[in-house]
Amino acid sequence: QEPHFRDYTNTTSIWDIETTGLDIRNDSIKIIGVQDSEDVSRRFVQVFTWMIAQDACAKFIQDPDNILIGHNLYAYDLPMIEVKTGVAAKCQVHDTIIMSNLAFSDLPNSLAFNSSLYSNRPYWKHTSKDNLEWYNAEDVANTSSVYAGLQKELKSQHMWEYFLERTVPCTTQVLAMNREGINLDYGRMLAYKAALQKKIDQLEDLVRDKIKDP
Repeated sequence: QEPHFRDYTNTTSIWDIETTGLDIRNDSIKIIGVQDSEDVSRRFVQVFTWMIAQDACAKFIQDPDNILIGHNLYAYDLPMIEVKTGVAAKCQVHDTIIMSNLAFSDLPNSLAFNSSLYSNRPYWKHTSKDNLEWYNAEDVANTSSVYAGLQKELKSQHMWEYFLERTVPCTTQVLAMNREGINLDYGRMLAYKAALQKKIDQLEDLVRDKIKDP
């Protein structure tokens, strides 16, 4: 019997996607790796094609009681998933990049670096072109180890409650800002450009006058 995506997504789940490129609007999701972080008796990764997983993904991220764990979720994975499913995420987001920044603000926050601290798995980031499904599964497995390690670290620093109470509740607002972008007042921008150009022209005239340059 083929595994079903929902069998690997309880109320807490670890995800990682592989895509055709970095353009959230124009590129597409190829596969998604999933690990149910609650069921320790079967803590392994299952990789699904996006066609199979997309409806269940949409349902999962709309539930505010669900917890989604991943690396770089805010900046990439979740905005991409929102665009491809057409729904806005309301789930709680535990992004290990944010956790890493809280725990070690002066250290690199990449998944590979954090895996060197919290996982005994061999380095894998150079293998994406060899076997994409295996590479994706390694991303998820390492994210799982990193999440567990950073959770312990934040608790030891008395920062875990801060993360849960101050950072996680910002999920909806941060993602909404990501979707909307920065609104520009083009009228003010053009007026500022004109005023700046006028000031530049005045300064150039002053320089020419000082050096007697025709």
